[in-house]
Amino acid sequence: QVVLVGHSVGGLLAAKVGLDFPEVFDRVLLMNPHIATSQWMLNIVQTMPGSFSTMWGSADLCDENRGLNSGGFCNTQLSQYRAVVDMTSRLYCKSWGISRCVSAGFRYNAHEVEATRTAMGKIKNLQMVLTSADTSVQNYPARYWMDALVKEQRRNRHEKIGPTGALCHWPKELEHNYIAPRDRPETDFWWLDFVFFSLERFLGKGVQIEVVERTGHMSAPPSLRRDFCMPTFKEGVVDHGIDLTVLPVTQHPHEYSVASRQGIERPAVISFYDESAKIVEHGRNTHVGGSAVVIEFLNMLDDLLLTVRNEVDGAFQNIFYVSKKHAATFHQCLELSVAPVLQGIRLLDQMPEARRQVHEARGHALTLCSEGALNNFCGLFACTNSISILRPDGYTLLDERGRKHEVSVLFVGTVLSGFMPLRRTRVLELLGVGAHTLIVTRINWNTPPRKVDFAGGVLAKESDTCIRINVVRLSLKDNLLGQFYLAELDLDLPSVSYIRVCSSEFVTAACSRFSGC
Repeated sequence: QVVLVGHSVGGLLAAKVGLDFPEVFDRVLLMNPHIATSQWMLNIVQTMPGSFSTMWGSADLCDENRGLNSGGFCNTQLSQYRAVVDMTSRLYCKSWGISRCVSAGFRYNAHEVEATRTAMGKIKNLQMVLTSADTSVQNYPARYWMDALVKEQRRNRHEKIGPTGALCHWPKELEHNYIAPRDRPETDFWWLDFVFFSLERFLGKGVQIEVVERTGHMSAPPSLRRDFCMPTFKEGVVDHGIDLTVLPVTQHPHEYSVASRQGIERPAVISFYDESAKIVEHGRNTHVGGSAVVIEFLNMLDDLLLTVRNEVDGAFQNIFYVSKKHAATFHQCLELSVAPVLQGIRLLDQMPEARRQVHEARGHALTLCSEGALNNFCGLFACTNSISILRPDGYTLLDERGRKHEVSVLFVGTVLSGFMPLRRTRVLELLGVGAHTLIVTRINWNTPPRKVDFAGGVLAKESDTCIRINVVRLSLKDNLLGQFYLAELDLDLPSVSYIRVCSSEFVTAACSRFSGC
């Protein structure tokens, strides 16, 4: 196999050779290529005298540092740099036709551009890597070059030649030359092992570098999104290692691997995947409509994660830690107790706090509508119904030992609650749980419960339309059935509270349930 690699100006030459002989090379790697020069820089260089001398790299110690590091360009004449600039502009504008560069005087050569487009479609496997905000070369010409390559490869490939060309970015702190520690002795090259591993895997096996972070839509051209080859923060990679401590954006078919800060890998096995699920998040008194998303359930030993994206291989919209013990079902939807997981922090470092949140009921409710997800989840873990979503046909609740209890709906409807002038319209449910009774109050038909009261009996029947009932408020954060014993004792206290409800249908249902009407 033949592999072609180029960095900086070498990247420009590698791109030219790769397009001149696309069938020869099995893989092409372009590292921070100097694809083109900006128009204003081109105009400046062309107007200055060629004998003008400059240097860069080690500045005024250029000659003294020979042999100590990678050196620089000592006593370079502008005419030499002009030759490079002229070559980039002629290729970029005239031969490749990426830009017409009218102000530079380079005219579009239709024959050469057509040959370039054909050659782009024949390149077998190309990977380009750029450093974000590189100060030595300009990135936007390289991104436009990749736009043209990807467009031609998607349009003109009539047979399976190889994967479509890929582009990703290194974080800004890697700068232009990121694999020569002796040139920057004061810098912590925490990325070096990861970068070498990624580049070697592409050169040796043809495995394109996966995207770890993404800004923008996957469907957008490379110039309109930012794909990063590695985390943009140091803690995203094991210290001086090759393992990620976060989930990559590039989707895997079977499982991911996430490492702890000590480098201990932990598999995240994909137990379910769906590209057309819907997510509904329940706020305190809000109900936000769901939209189609791509989801994955990831089993990580005793933990379960739910990843949410807007599109296949898209950036993570959310990552949730999911409780396996608090799942409810209704129709084709799952109601889950989840805790959000942040994407800019080591994943495994967040697990203990996420476990505590769902265990102490400090997480929030999330409704996932997907028949496949429901069947998969409930095939692995215990599921039950809950009262977060109003269901006129009844509920099933779990007690603290995991036993199921059927809940019947004795009444559901709109009522007037309270006294004038604070009387409000509310949606009330009268629920029977064995010999016990609950009154569930909602703001409207689509919101989760605002409060749940344990009903003790009729305090007074004012008329055929209004009634007062003794109640004890239950906590929505704790298991409802587990609070019944103390609620019964509180009903005997002199200070027990009551609610006033005005609705003839509710009065009829309450009087059939309680004595004292």
